[in-house]
Amino acid sequence: YSTPSFIRWVLRYASYLAIMAVVGILLTTAYVWSGAGGHPMLRRVLSLGYDCQAQYQIRRYMRSVGTDRPPCPTLAHTRA
Repeated sequence: YSTPSFIRWVLRYASYLAIMAVVGILLTTAYVWSGAGGHPMLRRVLSLGYDCQAQYQIRRYMRSVGTDRPPCPTLAHTRA
C-alpha cells in the first residue's frame, strides 16, 4: 500500500505549518509577549498539534504491524 501523492503533500504542508506555528509561538514568547506560553488558547493549540502528531505516528506504526514494511520508509535499509 502506498499513500497517494495528494495526501503526502497535504501531510507535508500541515507538518510545515505546525513547525512554523510552534516556532512563531516560541519567538513570540521570547521577544514580544513573555506570557504567551502560558496563555490557555495557545496551550490548547499546541496540545492539539501534539495530539494530532501522536495519532499520526500511532496509525503509521499500526499500519506497518503485520507487514514486512517498517513504519518509516527511511528505516527500510537499516539492519539490526
